Amino acid sequence: MFPDSEQTEVVFVHKLSSGEPKARAKALRLLHDFIKERSNNKSLTEETFNRLSKGLHYAMWMQDKPILQEELADNIVTIFDDFKTLQEGALFVDVFMQALSKEWHMVDQWRIDKFLMFIRRIVRKIFKMMNENNFKDDVVEILMKPLIKNMMSGQSKVVDVLKSHFASIYWDELSKFQLSKELAHKFLDYYFEILKENRTTDFYFRNLCNEIFQMLIDTASYQIKKQTIGEEADELVDDVLRLKNPIPLDFNVVASTLFEIGARPTINRTRRTILYNLSKQFEVAIRGKDPKPKPMVVEEHETVPEEMVVEAAKRLLETEEKASEERRRRKLEMKNFKRSNPLAPSDVLASLLKQKAQEKKNKKEKNKFKLNKAINKKGHSTHKSVKSKRGR
Repeated sequence: MFPDSEQTEVVFVHKLSSGEPKARAKALRLLHDFIKERSNNKSLTEETFNRLSKGLHYAMWMQDKPILQEELADNIVTIFDDFKTLQEGALFVDVFMQALSKEWHMVDQWRIDKFLMFIRRIVRKIFKMMNENNFKDDVVEILMKPLIKNMMSGQSKVVDVLKSHFASIYWDELSKFQLSKELAHKFLDYYFEILKENRTTDFYFRNLCNEIFQMLIDTASYQIKKQTIGEEADELVDDVLRLKNPIPLDFNVVASTLFEIGARPTINRTRRTILYNLSKQFEVAIRGKDPKPKPMVVEEHETVPEEMVVEAAKRLLETEEKASEERRRRKLEMKNFKRSNPLAPSDVLASLLKQKAQEKKNKKEKNKFKLNKAINKKGHSTHKSVKSKRGR
């Protein structure tokens, strides 16, 4: 049905990025048929996915209406159903994530949200495919490989913003399915391996710790507070912290692993402190205590009497008035000096400084003269008193 040539793929790219909504919708419908045909012929290549990824990227770029953006994202992710093998789907994810990263610097503030939503829908579809295959080891390995390579690894060339976003939706999307404790730890181990590599930037490292580990601590903290105080359930908070379907993890294992990673000699002091603090919070949660206690409320000191405040304000005003008067006096002195000495500004300043230094010197000599005079006078009177005593 479709000619087996690069020109066909280029036409798809042009149509998917068209300014006409009808042209884009028609191109997307034909794209599903094209992928099915190529998948049956086993002729889908990395270069084909690279071209189609650009077209799909700009198809989302051209869609401005929020509801239609979600419909478009859901339509695009159904492409995974057109692949005959999981390997083709994994290759598509690999190429598509790299394409999004390459174009990310072009995404403005008005388009960021829809592309982040687009990534969430892709991740949701991948986890759904794993669930449909009962999270078999081989299926999980195939589909997680492009995610680990691009969206998790510190050595990935994908921008840190997208990797941080992936970390922020990781538990959210996994919590939509019933995970066993063993499976939950398997998904957490991927991030433990990233921490052991220690190849992440500081920005990505902080976001990874916050979104993957601190979120688990926040969930435990909220549960403990609710049990201790007996608060009523808040549906919004329950949804945010996934309390309706929590991730089944053994906090003892998490705490010990974080501590072991932090103790590695390749981890710098700042990161070691963060990992140790996370480990301590998990240990506190294990004991049934709140890992994030409220800060102590400092008692208010006695209020200062109003009379003291008024008196202090008066003294401040007097000081400011004196300083202002001194500035005015100096400005007037400088103005008069300039009139009497018509020199260049630099010469005037030098002359004024010289005059000030001379005045200071004269004052010092005058004080010295007074001191010598007082000493001589005292010595003369002492000598006179001694002579009078001898005469007696």
